Amino acid sequence: MKKVLPHWSSRLLSSVTRSEIQNMHEQIGKEYGKYEANRVLSYICAIYNKAISWGWEGTNPAAGIQKFKEQKRDRFILHDELPKFMEALEVEPNRDMRDFFLMCLYTGARKSSVLSMRWKDIDFSIKEWRIPDTKNGNR
Repeated sequence: MKKVLPHWSSRLLSSVTRSEIQNMHEQIGKEYGKYEANRVLSYICAIYNKAISWGWEGTNPAAGIQKFKEQKRDRFILHDELPKFMEALEVEPNRDMRDFFLMCLYTGARKSSVLSMRWKDIDFSIKEWRIPDTKNGNR
């Protein structure tokens, strides 16, 4: 927000119009890219939704504004890249970060699942980690 909308921080929620948000979304898309514009639009929409849930009686001017189409960007470590990746992890000074990346790599679990992992979820006798609350609701 500070980078792309520094002048909006002092404005009242009720003073922002849908057309302003639409224009801002298009402008950020041109200057910073589609992904950045969509993230800012989502952020603004969330701010209004939170205000409404707290009792603000206005409407969300960002609701329904069409986001830019995004291309899904999957990136996997290729077979010939794996040795360099492992070498980089070996020299990583932050042990927690090294362990985090290894856990993600070895389990294929989502970042949020690995970050919420608890000792009680691991059964060392059968070498199994049960993820209690998965993103898609499966266990």
